[in-house]
Amino acid sequence: AKKTLESTLAEMREFSKLSNSLLDISKYDTPTQIEYEPISINELVKSIIEKNKNLAKIKKINIETKIESPVVVQGNKIELSRVFFNILDNAIKYTPPGGKILISDKIVSNKYIVIISDSGRGIGEDILSKIFDPFFRGDEARSTDGAGLGLTLSKKIIENHKGTISIKSQVNKGTSVIISLPISSQQLH
Repeated sequence: AKKTLESTLAEMREFSKLSNSLLDISKYDTPTQIEYEPISINELVKSIIEKNKNLAKIKKINIETKIESPVVVQGNKIELSRVFFNILDNAIKYTPPGGKILISDKIVSNKYIVIISDSGRGIGEDILSKIFDPFFRGDEARSTDGAGLGLTLSKKIIENHKGTISIKSQVNKGTSVIISLPISSQQLH
């Protein structure tokens, strides 16, 4: 009875996570009033990297950081943190032990661009075209936890911030996620 109960609880937790993700996705489909404020985006990215460094260290993955552009964007800190956390978590998940992740930024025509590149297995073109689809999980992703909603949610959040997210990948060479956000004219107070 105890085993059955534990298994049922685990299933309920998974179902709860899935339900919350679905609710989040529908929340972004209908433009609601999400609080936006000026955010030092480079500092936010750096803090997310710091929080993930231990996980990378356990897998013997080297995270190299070249975040050098102090920039302010209008956004929601929690939502943007969620995106960067998700992308970095994926990079760590799909990079083999001993691999490398490089996170860099640049400014191009009033846009702040963050590039998260890994030395993982890469993603085939057939999968790449479906990667932002809800519930889609490539062969590689099926062996890991999740419902296949992380990238769908990330795309919706970035688009609601008037930005773009794209993924470039080559099989056996690695993957790069490129996130672009408009720079705010408002400065931090």
